[in-house]
Amino acid sequence: MRITAAAALTALTAAALAVAALAAAGAAGAAPTAEAAVAAQPVQPSAAGMHTFESLALSPDGARIASVEIERSFD
Repeated sequence: MRITAAAALTALTAAALAVAALAAAGAAGAAPTAEAAVAAQPVQPSAAGMHTFESLALSPDGARIASVEIERSFD
């Protein structure tokens, strides 16, 4: 009887770990990355008389890591 109980406990533990791993993988895949959130932000047009300069820093793999936008008047 003890062998059966130990086997059942082992199977139950393995199943619980598998469900937890699937839940973690599903949550990680469903959450948008910070990079995707930045890329999805709308671009706003410059105000009249203002010129826009953008500085875009890229990581070695080509992903955008920083963006700075400076607007100033050339009057």
